[in-house]
Amino acid sequence: MGTLLRAVCNKCGYSNTVNFGAGMLNFTEVCNVPVINKKSGKLEIKNILDKDISKKNYSFYNEPEMYQGEDSGKRHQWGDIF
Repeated sequence: MGTLLRAVCNKCGYSNTVNFGAGMLNFTEVCNVPVINKKSGKLEIKNILDKDISKKNYSFYNEPEMYQGEDSGKRHQWGDIF
């Protein structure tokens, strides 16, 4: 089953609930990951396994450049995607 994650920005107060992963019926084709749309700056959810998604348009939250500060060690995993 997928996981609901709570996204919170301590600077501006933004908060949202986002999904990560997939369901029992589509887990081989879907891994929903929070992303930042580079054009709009908005938080979205995209299927990282979708070959048609242009990664140049999105920053996926599982990419190392999205991490700042110390690693808390708290992670959510879907297959080999953290």
